[in-house]
Amino acid sequence: MAGFRQQYKKQKQDLLRRHEESVADKGTGQFGSIINNSKIPKNMGFWKCSDEKHIIDFIPFIAGPDMPKVSGGGVKEGEFTWLIDLWVHWKVGVLEHPYVCPAKTNGLPCPICEHLQQNRDTYTKEEYDDIKAKHRTIYLIWCHDNSTEKEKGIQLWEVAHYFMEYNLKEIAERPRGGGTVLYFDPDIGKNVVFSRRGKGAGNTEFIGHRFDDREGPIPDTILDQSFPLDSVIKYAEYEEINEAFYGKTGQGESADSGNVYTEDNSFPEEQPPSEEESPVEVGPDECPAGGEFAVDFDALENCKGCVNWDNCFEVNQEMQEPAPEPEPEPEPPPQRAKLRTPIRKQEAPKKAPIRRPRS
Repeated sequence: MAGFRQQYKKQKQDLLRRHEESVADKGTGQFGSIINNSKIPKNMGFWKCSDEKHIIDFIPFIAGPDMPKVSGGGVKEGEFTWLIDLWVHWKVGVLEHPYVCPAKTNGLPCPICEHLQQNRDTYTKEEYDDIKAKHRTIYLIWCHDNSTEKEKGIQLWEVAHYFMEYNLKEIAERPRGGGTVLYFDPDIGKNVVFSRRGKGAGNTEFIGHRFDDREGPIPDTILDQSFPLDSVIKYAEYEEINEAFYGKTGQGESADSGNVYTEDNSFPEEQPPSEEESPVEVGPDECPAGGEFAVDFDALENCKGCVNWDNCFEVNQEMQEPAPEPEPEPEPPPQRAKLRTPIRKQEAPKKAPIRRPRS
């Protein structure tokens, strides 16, 4: 048997590789399952949004081949964009790893979404909300909070869609003349100013979003740090998510998975989908079966297993809620009878006696 030093030398390269990946983690363990840290450029880290006021610039990038196919409008490779728009299942399985949702992000089968569709009635609203996919966004930003942050150059920032993108869309619409504010444009864009308040789930809020004029265009030294942000996204396969969610002994519990399991519990070699089997790219508020979104909820043959089942259900429920009855108009206060002074009858003026002239 080889001695320890000889065994160490044989595996030294693997040890060095794992060490480099560990250093590249940059202290953000929550990205372990959805971000491939080895694809992040050297010396680039994750921005930590502290509890204070911030001034940042959004840096655009050229989309690569791994952009989300459904969420985010389906940005094509080679196009410029400023964000990654995706959906994530948090704390999956006993290891509580996050996974990009294949259904809402790329229109592919997702074992977790399938499970929720089949067992929706077994969960409370709180339990269901914990399991369902959450809307997230990832940006390249340049922070101007202080000189230290500014010298770091471009950083990655992952945040809930509701906290930033939702608010920026609202204020980017020009109330007069139409059009939108291209706040992410390198030349004519704007500083984005906002404040973060609170810490922890349920106690955090992002407020005061506004656009301020930049001192000048984004310098080339910053723009040249941009890279295809989609290249760092890790899309897990159906089998991996299924195993993490159910556990090894629970593989294959989902009847709609579409996978065939072999006797040794392994997966057969994946075959490329035929043209007919290719997933249909649809928006989050569209019906893949050609029906009317929300109106035809659960009424079509293809509703079961639909990637937009959750969205369709929520909108359908909102449509079913009866409109609040209008409050009755308050009755006018009773008018008091006006006391009128009786009109005195005016006596006819007395006629003066007729005096006859004396003869």
